[in-house]
Amino acid sequence: MARSAGSRVFFSQAYSTSLTVAVAGMEGGGNKWHVHDFPVPSSSACGDTGGHFDPAQSVPEWGDLSAKWGLLSGATGSFAGTGQGHVLDPTLPLYGKHSVLGRSIVVHHNDASARACRKWRGAGRGPPRAAA
Repeated sequence: MARSAGSRVFFSQAYSTSLTVAVAGMEGGGNKWHVHDFPVPSSSACGDTGGHFDPAQSVPEWGDLSAKWGLLSGATGSFAGTGQGHVLDPTLPLYGKHSVLGRSIVVHHNDASARACRKWRGAGRGPPRAAA
């Protein structure tokens, strides 16, 4: 679970990974969000988290949550209008060779710059870090 300023993201896995998202303070039109290849470094620089996670080189990329599920608080997708929703994603494993744990989740501003990022560590490991 990640928590910041009234925002929460919960992850669990049985077969597919369950994502339950409730976010606040997103920009009009919605914000893109992705899983990136590397964890957030000690400098908190979201730009140092690498590219989008995609071990299968697929379309959409495994880590392109916006393409798969819509913008956060946006006009389309599973989180349209509210920034809240629940999805099951088979391409975000929490265990095994392609686990997303230890990578980062990045929320972008409308201009594509990083808004916030956090290392995926599992449940209850602290709030997201603001973008540097």
